[in-house]
Amino acid sequence: MSSTACCKGDSGECVKNDDGSCTFTKKCVLKTTEGEYECECICKCNCDQATCKNCTCNCDCTHEKAQKIQTADGVKYKCECTCNC
Repeated sequence: MSSTACCKGDSGECVKNDDGSCTFTKKCVLKTTEGEYECECICKCNCDQATCKNCTCNCDCTHEKAQKIQTADGVKYKCECTCNC
């Protein structure tokens, strides 16, 4: 089954963590054969810079990689993606 995630943009700042990595979240729509679902891409990368500026997430979220979460509002998905900065 092929599926794609369409990321609609950043939600929040790219934050420098204590371990030196950078993380930020993107809201996406995961398209599957069953329909379209809200998806949250957790983007994580390592940056040489002191701050995480200009981070870009590849958001390679697929139905196979996504973690399905059942909520009171319905089904949502979560993916861990890599990014560059």
